Amino acid sequence: MKNKTLFSLLIAIAVIAGGCDFLESINPFSSSDDKTIELYRNRLDSLEKAHALEREQLLAREKALMDTVESMRLEAEKAETFKRFHLVAGAFRTPAYARSFHEKVKREGYNSQIIIAPNGFHLVTAGSFDILRNAVNEYHRIRNAGDYEVWLYTHH
Repeated sequence: MKNKTLFSLLIAIAVIAGGCDFLESINPFSSSDDKTIELYRNRLDSLEKAHALEREQLLAREKALMDTVESMRLEAEKAETFKRFHLVAGAFRTPAYARSFHEKVKREGYNSQIIIAPNGFHLVTAGSFDILRNAVNEYHRIRNAGDYEVWLYTHH
């Protein structure tokens, strides 16, 4: 009988203690710390997602700006190519040689570009002009300076 009373008493204490907030608040095995940790982890996950989204948006804006800059550069290059008069400093069949010479001419301060002629040659220019008079003046300046033996190429 004593065991039954003791067992009944333990069950009654367990039922009362299970519903008591005070006992749960002082219980070292309580799940309130787990809830706090879970809330903290959820907050960190939320912040990480927000930062990842912000990074993606910044990268997308940067890519759009880079695309715009590249598009503008190509348009400017295309406009320069369609100028009618070119002072050619070198002509190459091999594109790598043309690129190398082009870089050299640019380093020397000329507005150089590479034009592919109808015969397949890669023409490296020392300047391109819309007006013949400007092209002739620059032709004489370059020749007198002794920098290059340029010749005038007209692009139709």
